[in-house]
Amino acid sequence: MSIQIREYTSRKTGKTTTKYYAVVFDAKQKKAIWSKQSYKTEREAKREEARMLRDLEENIRLSSKVTFLEVAKSWTDSSAENYANSTFQGYQWYLSRYLLPVFEDKYMDEIEPKHLQTYVNELSKQYSAETVNKNINILSNIFQHAVTLQLVRSNLMEGIKRKKVVVEKQTTWTARQIQEFLGFDMVKESPYYELFLLSFLTGMRPSEVCGLSINDFSDNGLLTLNRGYDRYGVVSDMKTVKSHRPIQLSNNITKILKNRITSQRHQAELLGEDYIQNDFLFKQEDGAPVNPNVYSKAFKRCLRAFNQQTEAKLPDISLYSAARHSFGTNLIVNENIPTSIVSSIMGNSERVLTERYVHVANSAQSVAINLYTDRIFA
Repeated sequence: MSIQIREYTSRKTGKTTTKYYAVVFDAKQKKAIWSKQSYKTEREAKREEARMLRDLEENIRLSSKVTFLEVAKSWTDSSAENYANSTFQGYQWYLSRYLLPVFEDKYMDEIEPKHLQTYVNELSKQYSAETVNKNINILSNIFQHAVTLQLVRSNLMEGIKRKKVVVEKQTTWTARQIQEFLGFDMVKESPYYELFLLSFLTGMRPSEVCGLSINDFSDNGLLTLNRGYDRYGVVSDMKTVKSHRPIQLSNNITKILKNRITSQRHQAELLGEDYIQNDFLFKQEDGAPVNPNVYSKAFKRCLRAFNQQTEAKLPDISLYSAARHSFGTNLIVNENIPTSIVSSIMGNSERVLTERYVHVANSAQSVAINLYTDRIFA
């Protein structure tokens, strides 16, 4: 490492000019590297020397053999607190299911954009746009983490486009269908009956219903949503800030919930030390909280029994769609409730509500236009 000085004399004028070059030694190539240009002052050359040394050090660092698996593990270890537990667990599942089998042993400095684009293209031939985009998100996060660790210069996923997701019309239940389902004997006798009522009559997410604390329920029927309970058995924060919300229940639903609480207290007294103590509003017979997956499967059993034992067949859809999507659709389209009120009950912003329920927004517009047209031509 040095500043080399060279003097040049002009044949034409006889004037001597001093030029300065920055020179650094590249241990990898085992040779001296000169600056690409000369400088008028030693100070400028020293500045270039410092820059060349930084680049040389970066090249040494970038060429270090770090595998994709090592970076992925570093990302997951440092990102767990940034996501809801269910989201983070989902990321880990996608990582192990789709990404590690392909990139696990690859060195970061050997992965090129063309490899990533080929991977996305092949993935798109077999899986939905949602699955492909999920993997693109995870890859982008991992490469951005590698940039932060100064293992790569840039995020190689920046030029790779996400796949277009085609929004399909949601299948929902009408108010009449919901009434018939909730009136079905197996549903009314189910240990999940009170949970069904909240899901269908408030549009709450299954994880929200299962996560309710007894302290979230007041004597006047006010529910204050503060937490969720995910399928991994973890109490978690709500999905968004708007998810933290109050919901005023009707008098008859309030009474039903109070009876449930009384029944659970009697069960606790009966089992004594064998009863699991916690603050969940809804519990299983032994006091354990209700897992959202268990709750959803119970719904499917009731739905199958309903369709087998009655002539009125209900669309075979998930609990989330039957309860939450139907709630939003029926209130906006059939009851003409403003989206601002529906979004406040469901814990969505109006923008998310209209984006997620495209058919709802379109139907609501149709209702508004038809009402106005009927008035004009009345």
